[in-house]
Amino acid sequence: MKGAFLSAALLVGASTARAATPWAQAMLGESMAAAYNFDFDQAEARIRDLERQEPDNPYGPLGEAGLLWWRAHYDDPSLRATDRAESRFIKAADKAYRGARDRFGEGDDATRADAYLAAGTALGLKGLWALDKGQGSRAYSYGREAAQLLGRCLKLDPTVADAELGLGLFEYYAATRRGRGKKGSVDQALHRLQIAAEQGRLLWSQAALSAAYFHSVERGDYKKALPLLEKLRGIYFDSPLFRVAEVAALYKLNNWNGSWRQAKALIALADQDPQFFIRRQRGAACGFFGPRCLGAKSAYGVIEWFSRALEAQRDVPEGWKGPFYFWRGAAQDLRGAHDLASRDYARCLREPEVARFHAWAQHCTDGRCSRADLLRLLGREAEEEEP
Repeated sequence: MKGAFLSAALLVGASTARAATPWAQAMLGESMAAAYNFDFDQAEARIRDLERQEPDNPYGPLGEAGLLWWRAHYDDPSLRATDRAESRFIKAADKAYRGARDRFGEGDDATRADAYLAAGTALGLKGLWALDKGQGSRAYSYGREAAQLLGRCLKLDPTVADAELGLGLFEYYAATRRGRGKKGSVDQALHRLQIAAEQGRLLWSQAALSAAYFHSVERGDYKKALPLLEKLRGIYFDSPLFRVAEVAALYKLNNWNGSWRQAKALIALADQDPQFFIRRQRGAACGFFGPRCLGAKSAYGVIEWFSRALEAQRDVPEGWKGPFYFWRGAAQDLRGAHDLASRDYARCLREPEVARFHAWAQHCTDGRCSRADLLRLLGREAEEEEP
């Protein structure tokens, strides 16, 4: 329950002990814990419970906006292309912003700081949504305004480390996506995220997740990412998102035993959940890696990992050789070696059926599977691959 309570910040980015009621904190925490496990029905149900119980609480619509952004970013990018989802997101974010703005003049400095944190996060979420849609200028505009509000929050109460998350994200993206950062601004942005991850009361989990992604996937520094991933996995034990990221990080650090141990723990969780391949696989496989998921550059590492696992076949949990062969074959296809890929697809077809892997293997045997094909098989839209 501690992890669920702390994770509320990922959804609301505004909820602190001073501003959110106990009910709001509990519902938002349970919602985010469910989202980390890709159980979005449960996550949305908790937001609805909050909105029914406290209809005037701005953290309800902020939670709804946060959940929609999180789902589109980490699980199903196609949501960003649907008018209904985008309309819901904008409506919720705007409602949260207005509700927080109306509280700028209420209470003491600490209470006002919480209102600025809420408003800044609502605008920050709109900036992240725009960034994910490739609308760089709009994202920068929202982010700059959000940063101003978060700066005001810190002036009112310098102890609100949660505000460092939004400021860190704005500085990082301004420097790396827009080229507007000053010298050293990337390091400063990562420092802000580290402060939020270590000192944030509720926002630490999103700060840790963001920092781990930047360090590992974008900058190749898996050593700095690993402690953050270990902390997240330790609290959100059932989340496949963090386990997959940790499997990759440990392997990149030449710690095969640790990587394989976390992989088997993930397999054990999947074996206990008949819905894993239906509702969790695409988020588990691609959520942490985003637009770089299934990229050609990652193919060799995927081949190496599955080859090493399959070398000691007695150690592969029962029923999992088929999926292992499929994904090694898919990685071979990604690097243009369809003959080798076809051999692995054939091996997959000789193993007992698991979920839809036989159909996938047959589909890819009939013709080379591209990255777009594999993403569609996972139920993700064919995102443009980042370099």
